[in-house]
Amino acid sequence: MNELLRCIFDPVNALLGALPMGAARVATTVLLVAPLLAVLRLPRASILRGAPSASRWRDLRVWAVLAMLPYVVLYLLAP
Repeated sequence: MNELLRCIFDPVNALLGALPMGAARVATTVLLVAPLLAVLRLPRASILRGAPSASRWRDLRVWAVLAMLPYVVLYLLAP
């Protein structure tokens, strides 16, 4: 398992390590925001399939954004 993770993340670490800090921060923020945009594009019907009600708090897209928001803010505001 460790080797699999190393194969996946070593190229990303090498790429970000070669960039200046400001560019690496922007690149990391893009890597965090891109999946969020993909999740937000999912149709509401597929997200709420099987839910007892269609209330807004059951929408997993909202929870994905709320879970990732602190990380995006930290990368944007970190010195």
